[in-house]
Amino acid sequence: HDVPNFVEGTASSDDAPVATCRRCGYVFCGKCLGIAHTSIQDCISEEDRIMQVAMRKMAESSGKMTMAQRKRMQKERTMGKLYEITLGEEAPEVDTIGLLVKDWRDSTSGDEIMSVSTGTKDDFTSVWTVTKSDYTDLGDKLMLRPPLIVRIRRNTVAAEERDRKKRAVEELMTLRAIKQDSQPCPRCSVRISRSAGCNHMRCTNCDTHFCYRCGKQIPSDNPYSHFGGGGCPTFDTSEVQRMVQGEREDVGIDYELENLRRQFGRQEGLFANFEAHQNGRPPQRRTRGDGSQCPTCRQFNDRIGRLNHARCHACRSSFCHHCRKKIVGVVNAHYRGEGACPQHEADLPAVAAAPAAA
Repeated sequence: HDVPNFVEGTASSDDAPVATCRRCGYVFCGKCLGIAHTSIQDCISEEDRIMQVAMRKMAESSGKMTMAQRKRMQKERTMGKLYEITLGEEAPEVDTIGLLVKDWRDSTSGDEIMSVSTGTKDDFTSVWTVTKSDYTDLGDKLMLRPPLIVRIRRNTVAAEERDRKKRAVEELMTLRAIKQDSQPCPRCSVRISRSAGCNHMRCTNCDTHFCYRCGKQIPSDNPYSHFGGGGCPTFDTSEVQRMVQGEREDVGIDYELENLRRQFGRQEGLFANFEAHQNGRPPQRRTRGDGSQCPTCRQFNDRIGRLNHARCHACRSSFCHHCRKKIVGVVNAHYRGEGACPQHEADLPAVAAAPAAA
């Protein structure tokens, strides 16, 4: 670079221009500045040119590079360099496509994780590779108990291509999460996510009732007839465990709300009666159309829509709004079979208005 050099002309546009250093006589490509070659298709990237310069300087400093040294440098360039992580040492931080987010040892930000193995350099077992494994598992593998062996390769991909690949992987991970945590409506195909509860779902787009477990449409007049009897369970095992664990911990807004409801009843009626008292009106009177008394503790419970099954807010026992009887055992069994109570009431009597104040 210290001596100006002239590039020889080429007979064809596909030929690589050749230049010769006037000081040392070194012949090189006038386009990519790498080792001389005949075709421009053989031109190398800036990173590869820097690697060639490093190899020449190493050869000059040691007199002559051995074949083993050349093979080792070539292997590190194509496959990456091995790093051993011992107990107490931190693993490198990576992004969604396995690139280092900051410098780590002699590797720089943007270098690529090629593989992760457990063990030492003399005896290790591969647990993650860039060609066979999923990027979503890389973070967990790097958190395994040391000793670990990590192979890192210098990234020669352009920044634009790295950004494109990163966006594609992030989009893929998002779509996987949506697919895993949602179920398409069997009628309109809108994906519905379930945060908690049973497998009976109701589409917010077309009002179709369907089973979250198998994805099939179920009758809207008696949706719980689909569950039990060898079919899909009303609650998944994981959901039952979550509910049991939540009741044991007894923390969070949901549990605080339930505890207050047990003490004061449902707040809708309390607020209505409080407002009536403030305005000098008599409290609202309950009717058989909007709920019924719990057969165990005699506390009044509102009906949820047309659903006949109720769980008392005071004593937590289950009972039926239709027959006013306590339900013992499997709730669905109360609504199955000939002569059983309907799961949902077909017609509800109108709620009588409270009489006007005298």
